Amino acid sequence: MRPSCLLKFVGEPGTGEPLDLLGAKTSMGEPFEGWLVNKSRKVVGRVSEFKPDFAHFEPPSDLPMGPPVEAEFRPKRRFTNALDRRFLYQGEWSTVDGFLRVASARSEDQRVSIASDAARVDLHFHSHQWSGLGRLSVKDGPSIEVDLISDEGASRRLVRIDNPVAGRAMSILVVPLGTRNTRSNDCQLIVEGMMEHLVEKQLPTYAKAGA
Repeated sequence: MRPSCLLKFVGEPGTGEPLDLLGAKTSMGEPFEGWLVNKSRKVVGRVSEFKPDFAHFEPPSDLPMGPPVEAEFRPKRRFTNALDRRFLYQGEWSTVDGFLRVASARSEDQRVSIASDAARVDLHFHSHQWSGLGRLSVKDGPSIEVDLISDEGASRRLVRIDNPVAGRAMSILVVPLGTRNTRSNDCQLIVEGMMEHLVEKQLPTYAKAGA
């Protein structure tokens, strides 16, 4: 079912009341992204890449009220799973659920390196109440420390890394620190994969997902 048809049947969670789409961008006539609001104009969800999402969103501080606009060209994207050979692991890592790589007990050589020539890379980590700290760096660049704990149950945490020279290979290094803050139950670092924003651009297009 096309997004434009599906949204006619989507209601506010908990009430079932009909919703409006504000601040919308469309692509080829289909709603590509925007904010789902109830009759009181409260944001209760969003449309992201043609799909309604009532869980992973932050309401905008200034809700766009104008008519829909056509989506612009954007970088092509490519997702790579954490089990792909492009993720080069050292030290002790476990595989969980067939798609996650987990570092638990800290060892000296524990790390994962990834090479990419994309303009931007979003590293996907699995964040929950047993997550610890990690250090991310790009070769010859500064490093950052990230705390992956989630106080609200399991979720996906994205860490953005911009390529200093788009199109030139950069080497990303992720090191589990084996430490945690006082709210966490453990110091796990769990890798889900990465989303690459490539140099080549395209208009977003809707394709119905298979069964």
